Amino acid sequence: MCGLRKTAQSPSRGATWMWRSPRSRPVVTCVPSLVVASLMGQPPSLGPQSPALLGDLTVPRGRLAFSFHLHTSCWAGRGELMRDKRFIAVHRGGPLPMAGHQLLAGWAADCAEHTLPLFSECSADDRPRAAVDAARAWARGEITVGEAREAALAAHAAAREVDSASASAAARATGHAVASAHMADHCLQAASYALKSVRAAGGSTDTERAWQDEQLPDDVRALVLSAR
Repeated sequence: MCGLRKTAQSPSRGATWMWRSPRSRPVVTCVPSLVVASLMGQPPSLGPQSPALLGDLTVPRGRLAFSFHLHTSCWAGRGELMRDKRFIAVHRGGPLPMAGHQLLAGWAADCAEHTLPLFSECSADDRPRAAVDAARAWARGEITVGEAREAALAAHAAAREVDSASASAAARATGHAVASAHMADHCLQAASYALKSVRAAGGSTDTERAWQDEQLPDDVRALVLSAR
């Protein structure tokens, strides 16, 4: 049986939803105005979006619309969503050591911070700045993954509250940067949203991408460049 149904409700964290399909049963956690989804198999009702598009996808279902925030860094054939296993941390059964994971989070923070002025010139909201600080704090072992995730949600909330496309993308970059603590491949999205911010502001994405690449630590340079 296919469909989306609510399985739980929490006043502080929002509702928990589960998408059921013949091939997979991923759990989708819904927080106010944002659905953070861990999807396996083909996402529901993606419509005309390009399979190359990663990030936020709006999935209409009747009179409701859910924003799926994809925990992934690549697509496999036939429209199926898969993660690049090289970005899976050792404690989750992958090959990425903690030191590498921390380096990726720090690099993501660098990428997000570089475009943060594009947000700051439109808003005095300090949540995106706090997200960058939290990403670095996690990389130093000073906060938990749970605290990092809360900072990510706050940054994405800030992104939704500004009208400027460049400011919104800059805030999204900070949200992905700190979310790298939870799943390391969010670092790629931090860099991607920073580029989107520059593009929306009329800047050179080639110049920004070159700057991002220059900031890569040697130990994760090959990994990131091969995944971008």
